[in-house]
Amino acid sequence: MNAEMIVETGCRLHFGLLSTDPARDRSFGGLGVMLESPGWAVHLVAAAQASDSVQADGETQARIQRLLELLRANEPFAGQPPLAVTVRRPLVHHAGLGSGTQLAMAVVDGWARFLGLTLANDEVFRLSRRGARSSIGQFGYFSGGFLVDAGHQRPTEQGMLQRDAIVVRAEFPDEWSWWLISPKNATGLSGEAELKAFREMTPIPQATTDRLASLTLLSILPGIQSRNFQEFARGLHEYGQLVGQHFAAVQGSVFSSPLMGDLARHLMEAGLPCVVQSSWGPTVAVPVTTEIEEEFETAWKKWPPHEKCDRLRTKAMNRRAVIHR
Repeated sequence: MNAEMIVETGCRLHFGLLSTDPARDRSFGGLGVMLESPGWAVHLVAAAQASDSVQADGETQARIQRLLELLRANEPFAGQPPLAVTVRRPLVHHAGLGSGTQLAMAVVDGWARFLGLTLANDEVFRLSRRGARSSIGQFGYFSGGFLVDAGHQRPTEQGMLQRDAIVVRAEFPDEWSWWLISPKNATGLSGEAELKAFREMTPIPQATTDRLASLTLLSILPGIQSRNFQEFARGLHEYGQLVGQHFAAVQGSVFSSPLMGDLARHLMEAGLPCVVQSSWGPTVAVPVTTEIEEEFETAWKKWPPHEKCDRLRTKAMNRRAVIHR
C-alpha cells in the first residue's frame, strides 16, 4: 500500500455520435480528443476515521461517495481500510468535457494503485460504470490522443451489449491548440433530461452516418496524419454541423447555447475554419494554429458578448492521466 496517491486527469472533447439507432450493427461511438486542461486532481490517502471521507464540492462529493460505496461491493476493494479522497482541482460538470468519466476513472484507478494493485484497463472500465454510449473518455484516460469509437455492436444472442475497443488512436499535433469557450454559469443536458432527449429523438439517418464516417476517414484523420490543419478543421466543422443539425430537435439548434451559436457564426465569418460543440455543450471548441491565432483574437475582441463567456487555451493530451505517488 502506498502512503498517498494523486491522480491528475485531462478532459475529453466529444464531437458527436456516429449513430443513435441501436437496431443497426453499430450505434453511438463517435470522435473525440483528450486535452491537457482543464482536468481533475484527486488526492487519495488512508482515512483517519473509521469510514470513507470525501472532501469536494456538492455534486462531486456525492458522486465520489456513491462510487466508493459501489466499489466496496466488488473486488479488490471489498473489505479494504477506509479511504480519504480530496479533490484538489475540480473539473466542471455538465459542460461537455466528460468530467464524470474522468473522475470515476481517477478514483477507481487511483484507489487500486494506492493499494499497490494495477488493474487491467477493461476492469477499470467496468468498475467505473461509464461509457454507456461512447468509450472515448475511458480509453482516453489511459491513452490520450485523438480517438475514433466505432460504436457498440448489436446485442448478442445472450442479450449482452458488446463494446468494441477504440478503432483509431492518433497522436494529435502538438503545434495545434484548442480554445474552449462556454457561457458563464451555463450547463448542458444531463441525467434524466439527457435520457429523455435520446428517447424522443429520431435515429440519425443512415445517409448522415455515412457522411460522418466519410468525413472521419477521408478528411479528419488524413488531416491529422499529414498535419494539414485546413483539411482537418474543415472536415471536423462539417462533422459537428451535421451532428448538431440532427440534435437540434432536442437542443434547440446546431449549438445548444444560442450565445455559442452566435459566436460560431461570428468566427466563421471572420475566416476561422472550425467551431464545434463538445457533447451536449454548452462548451464549444475552436482549433487554431499559430498562423490563425491572431485572427481568432481579433474576431474574439470584436464580438461584444465575449464578456459573458469563459475561455481557456489548451493543448491535446497525447498521454495517459498522471499518477503521483
